[in-house]
Amino acid sequence: MKQLISLPDIYIDEVKEYARKGYSVSRIANLLGFGKYERMLFLERISSQDDIYHVGYIQAFEEGQDDIDKALKEKADKGDLEAIKLLAERENERKIKELRYELFGV
Repeated sequence: MKQLISLPDIYIDEVKEYARKGYSVSRIANLLGFGKYERMLFLERISSQDDIYHVGYIQAFEEGQDDIDKALKEKADKGDLEAIKLLAERENERKIKELRYELFGV
């Protein structure tokens, strides 16, 4: 059996689909059915900032988060108190993450 040197780009659409749903990288690797070696290649590629898997994952994940925020905003505009609360929590979490990144690079 010939081992792959690099993981091919054929999984990018599935990675984007799962990222849009908010799935973690580890969960995506499991859903794609990767063995140990393929998983290692996948994690290596998705960790590389200029790789198509990394860029696709980040963009799709952010699109999914934006979709959630839009849906919550629509409900909040109609007076849904739970949506208002969730939207405020998400905005606060985002601000905390941004500050943590600015201050600590994490």
